[in-house]
Amino acid sequence: MKKFLAPLAGYSDRAMREICGMYGADICFTEMINVNTIINVPDKAIELMQIENEKSPVAVQIFGKEKENLSKGAEILDKRGVDYIDLNCGCPVKKIVKTGAGSALLKDEEKLKSIIGSLREVIKDAVFSIKIRLGWDFDNLNYLSVGKIAEKEGVDFITLHARTRSQQFGGKADWQHIKYLNQHLSIPVVGNGDIISWEDAFKKKELSGVSAIMIGRKAIERPYVFSEIEKKKNLKLTKKEIKNLLLLWYKKKMEYYEEYKAVREMRKIVHRFIRGYRYSKKLRVKINEIEDFNSVKKLFERYLDSE
Repeated sequence: MKKFLAPLAGYSDRAMREICGMYGADICFTEMINVNTIINVPDKAIELMQIENEKSPVAVQIFGKEKENLSKGAEILDKRGVDYIDLNCGCPVKKIVKTGAGSALLKDEEKLKSIIGSLREVIKDAVFSIKIRLGWDFDNLNYLSVGKIAEKEGVDFITLHARTRSQQFGGKADWQHIKYLNQHLSIPVVGNGDIISWEDAFKKKELSGVSAIMIGRKAIERPYVFSEIEKKKNLKLTKKEIKNLLLLWYKKKMEYYEEYKAVREMRKIVHRFIRGYRYSKKLRVKINEIEDFNSVKKLFERYLDSE
C-alpha cells in the first residue's frame, strides 16, 4: 500500500519529511505554500519549502484562488523538477478560507474546473493532484462532482479528507464517502482522515478500496507508523529509542534552521512523545525553558535514558 505524509502546516518541514521517509513514507508533502510567494520570490519560496537538493520524490502542495497565479506558480515548480504538485482545495482554516483559497474553492465548481484545467496545461512533468474535503458542510457534500471534474480535466489522482470544512478537525472522518468516491472515479483516490495505527490503515483501505492512504496528525507523534504499516505490527519503542529518535529529529532540524529556532520548534514535537511518562509534566516544563541542543541532550539523558 502506498503511504503518503500529508501536508501539515507548521510540521511537515524537511526534517519531518526525512524522518517519515526514513520510516517508509513513500511521498512526503511540504507544508502548503502560497503561489504568490512562488511567483514573487521564487528563491525564498524554495527556501521556505526546503526542497533544494531534496531527495526525490519532491512533493509540494500549493494554495491560492486566482487561476493565473496558480498556473504561474505550478509552472515554476514543474520547470524546477518538482515530482508532485498538489492543489489544496481542503484547508478549513479561517485565514486561508477568507482569501478564497483552500476549501473555499469547493463552493464554486465552475471556477475550480477552470483552475484545474489551467494547471493541467502547465504541469508537464510532475504528477498533478488535488486534495479536497467532502464539501463545505453536510448540506453541500459535492466531493463526487468535484472528483468528476478532476477526472475529466486530467488530474492524476485525488486525495479525499473525509470531513467537511465545517467539521474542521473535529468529529469523525467518514470513510464510506471515500469508498463511494473511489467506486465512481477511474483515477486513483487517496484516503485521508483518522488513521491512527497500522491496523486502522488496513481496515480503512479494505473498506474503501483506495490505492493509497495519507496520514497527517498521527505521524507527528508516531512517524514510525509508516514502518508499522509496512511490517504489519506495532513497534514498541523504549524510552531510549524515543530519545534517540528525538535527538535525530533535533539534528535534522538544525540542518535547516539556526540552533535556537530548531530547539524551540522541537518543543511541540517533544510534547507529543512524552505524554504519559512518569516525569512528563516536569520534562515538558524544562523543555519549554531550554534553548540549546546540549542542554536538551543532558535533559534527555536524565529522563529518557532508561528501559
